[in-house]
Amino acid sequence: MTADLMISSFVLEFGYFEEFVLDHVFDAIADRLIDPSVEGSHNWRVLLALGQLNSQLALAIQAMWETHFRRWLRACAVEAHGDDREGANIKRLPIDRLDKHLLELRGVRLTDMPGGSALRELVLVGNVVRHGDGPSAALLVATAQDIWRTAPTIGEGTLSEENADKLIVSDARLKQYAEAVQQFWFASSRAVHATFEDPPWATEPSIGRSDS
Repeated sequence: MTADLMISSFVLEFGYFEEFVLDHVFDAIADRLIDPSVEGSHNWRVLLALGQLNSQLALAIQAMWETHFRRWLRACAVEAHGDDREGANIKRLPIDRLDKHLLELRGVRLTDMPGGSALRELVLVGNVVRHGDGPSAALLVATAQDIWRTAPTIGEGTLSEENADKLIVSDARLKQYAEAVQQFWFASSRAVHATFEDPPWATEPSIGRSDS
């Protein structure tokens, strides 16, 4: 589909964010501010602030992927139907309710895509960071107990906006979310670029994480 030609720009844009922000910001701040020789609460306060930073970075990853995903899915719908009849729904519906559009247009559900399960968790994390309470918090308690410092009790009146402060988004989890974004777009592009051994953006230098 012509809509798939958008994917290369999504991969490059996210790749730059991953390489120049995600790969460096936490370590750079920690190296500058954490001082083992300092007594008192200084280092604890720095680590607390860095924990908040990771939550906001998870939100940034989620927002970037979701914006690209909605743009791409809408373009797929326009190409399939010849008009923008589904545009309003694709722009406003929650991600889980877009599964029927993804299935109709691409023949697959999000959870069946490489990286899809991690992306669904990322969407829940982003919603909790934004709002704290609500169904996303309840789902995240049910499906990802290990992401909570203290998991809130699910029930009427027990979920609050303070739940965002109870999340622990580790560096490893951030990396998992970032890899899931790249896996999703790589898999989405394979049908249109089936004749390539690698996607056409692979020649761009220094994209994404490096083990060196």
